[in-house]
Amino acid sequence: MEDQFQSQQGNSIGGGDPSINLGQYWHVILERRWLIVATWTVCIIAGVLYAFQATPMFRAIARLQIDPENQGVLNLNSLALGNQDQNYLTTQYRNLESRSLILEVMEKLKLDTQDPRYAQKLDKVTAVTKDIKIVPIRLSRLVEVQVTHPKADQAQRIADTILKVFLQRNL
Repeated sequence: MEDQFQSQQGNSIGGGDPSINLGQYWHVILERRWLIVATWTVCIIAGVLYAFQATPMFRAIARLQIDPENQGVLNLNSLALGNQDQNYLTTQYRNLESRSLILEVMEKLKLDTQDPRYAQKLDKVTAVTKDIKIVPIRLSRLVEVQVTHPKADQAQRIADTILKVFLQRNL
């Protein structure tokens, strides 16, 4: 047994015949062809069933530019402290995700009673918040509000209302 191991090891490392016998692999594939066909068939059928059973989800995107409050006035402190600008933007991103803003959007659109997606949930605000994603665009003052919903028009209404309520609060 040790002699066989050493001879096999010697052939593969020592520069023996390094060619791969593809005929052996082909023979194994032919022996197991029904297992391979059955596996592929099950995977394709499962994929097709999932595709027809899944609820289509639509994403609406609304984009907002967030500018500092005192943009027109020259402020020497703002030139020296660039970190304040980032803190301001981060605060505004958190305000877009705030529970009070989402609650006001829900009241305006009557999501808690008229939308069956949220009417069934115990914590309706959390359910709406899970469908909303705030995505800052790198190296800019732009932020995207992305809303995912089974109805495309409802997703767009939610995204637009979030921006309207946010802008009303900040004016």
